[in-house]
Amino acid sequence: MTESLTIAVPRAFDGIRQLLAEADLPEPDPDLSRLSDFREITLDGRVVGCVGVEPYGDAGVLRSLAVAEEMRGRGLGGRLVDAAEALARGKGNRAVYILTPTAAP
Repeated sequence: MTESLTIAVPRAFDGIRQLLAEADLPEPDPDLSRLSDFREITLDGRVVGCVGVEPYGDAGVLRSLAVAEEMRGRGLGGRLVDAAEALARGKGNRAVYILTPTAAP
């Protein structure tokens, strides 16, 4: 099994959409030019994790963070958050925020 964390690519868009649907999260904008704002983790060619950062002025909003249910508990979510923070820093964001109505207390 080969696992990799990369910039999302157009061929991964369907996998990202499916993963977000399974996690009951909204789909990302179908504009594939925005995929550079996403990171994905693939395992043997299948998207098993994703995260995006939307720019808002000098801040970023972390969105679409999801890990396939069978892959949870392996640290992939933390790797994705680290990747999102690095992406935001690289774009000059001074802060990263998350807005979610579904997070547990």
